[in-house]
Amino acid sequence: MPTKEMVTQYNELRQDIVLLYELKLALANCQYELQTLRHRYETLAADRVRELMFHCFISFIEMFH
Repeated sequence: MPTKEMVTQYNELRQDIVLLYELKLALANCQYELQTLRHRYETLAADRVRELMFHCFISFIEMFH
């Protein structure tokens, strides 16, 4: 036979489970965004390195002309 205290504890447990599930989803979203930003940064950084190498190469070639 459920008592008022048992029902209260059960409802609190349910609320905690829902909160944990929401936190888990929020964490997954943050991890996805972080991964996306990391990928974008690596792509931009790689592009920048290629651009700098190209300019250095051009400068090097111009020294001998």
